[in-house]
Amino acid sequence: MSARKIPTQPLKLAAQDKLLLTTIEASTLSGYTQDHIGLMLRRGLIVGEKKGRDWFVNAQSLYRYIQSNPKPGRKQS
Repeated sequence: MSARKIPTQPLKLAAQDKLLLTTIEASTLSGYTQDHIGLMLRRGLIVGEKKGRDWFVNAQSLYRYIQSNPKPGRKQS
């Protein structure tokens, strides 16, 4: 099974503009689910900030995370 290629151009442009993305926008641009975006925020894998009850993701942080090419699935021990 081959890994799915995520088109990063729109995310790269958002990162260059130093945008904050909603979790919905981050999910759409990255291919990750909103729940996974939230998990990455809680674990400190990506940077974001909470405004009121909503989370906003730093586009540069998400782009860097995707470029680091993390492998999906369970980690083998």
